[in-house]
Amino acid sequence: MKDKKPIEQEIQQLESRIGELRESLKDWDRHSVNATGAKIYKEKARRIVLQAQAIESLIKENVFPS
Repeated sequence: MKDKKPIEQEIQQLESRIGELRESLKDWDRHSVNATGAKIYKEKARRIVLQAQAIESLIKENVFPS
C-alpha cells in the first residue's frame, strides 16, 4: 500500500483553490460584467479542475499500481 500523504496534500491544495474562488465571489457583481473579470473566474475554475485531475491521477496510481 502506498502513502496517502500526497493525496491528502493535493486535496488540501484543492480546498484552498476552492476557497479562493469562493472568496472572490464577493466581487462577482463588479468583475463578472467584463471580459477581464470573467477571465479571473475562469482561470480559478480551471485551476480547480486541473487540481481535481491531479488527485484522480494520484488515486489511480495508488489504488491500481502498475
